[in-house]
Parts: sequence; C-alpha cells; structure tokens
Amino acid sequence: MKGYWLQRNGKAGNFGGGMALFSSNISQAASEDLYRLYNPAGKQQHFYHGWQAHTLGRMHVFSEWAWLAETRKHAVSAGALVSLGKWAEWSVHVRDYAPGFISPYSTAFGNSNQNEQGLYMGLKMNFTRKLRWD
Repeated sequence: MKGYWLQRNGKAGNFGGGMALFSSNISQAASEDLYRLYNPAGKQQHFYHGWQAHTLGRMHVFSEWAWLAETRKHAVSAGALVSLGKWAEWSVHVRDYAPGFISPYSTAFGNSNQNEQGLYMGLKMNFTRKLRWD
C-alpha cells in the first residue's frame, strides 16, 4: 500500500484527505458469483478519500468519504452526537456503501464494507445516577 495524506487540525475540529494505492501480485478476476459480483478486478485499486470531524456547541459531527477509481463507486459514512442537556444524549449515523465499492482494509461501521445503506439512531436518557435508559 502506498499513499499520501493531508490533515488540518483546528480549535473546533479537523479535516483531511488523500489518496492510496493498493497493489497485489495476483490479479483478481471478475466473478459471476453473486457474492463477488461487484468486486473490482485487476492488480491495483486507487482510492481517494476525505474526512472531517467538528464540535459545534453541544454537537459533534463527523463524516468520511471514499471513491474507488477503478469502479467509479463511492462510500460515505456520516453522523452526529448531540448532548440534549444534562440528562439526555442522541446519536445518528448514516452510511452508503455503493455496489462496486470495496476496501481491502475497511473497518467501517456496518454489516459489511460494500453494497450497503443504513441508518442508526440512539438515545440515552439518565433519569437518576443509577437509572438509565438506552
């Protein structure tokens, strides 16, 4: 794997972007198998990616985007964590991994790292110091 990355850190948050090249000695063949239908073929994969994370008052927002040049497909993961006061917190996370996008080292939030869309929401309420609802 080879790549380049730029990052900027600020008081309220940070952002960055870059590109990566994954190479293999063995060429991956295209497959008719439904489980591997969208996997990229060849010996190389070129990725372009960016991300941001910022805290705005009681809200923290984050996102990450990637694009696989060989298939011209994308992946997006974004969300927010919000403090609703002393007794409650709310979270939301959305993801969109397009068919044809696959990352060899992905650890993204979801069931898989390809061909998936999802929405996750959470709520935490603290009624007392010992009684909490998630």
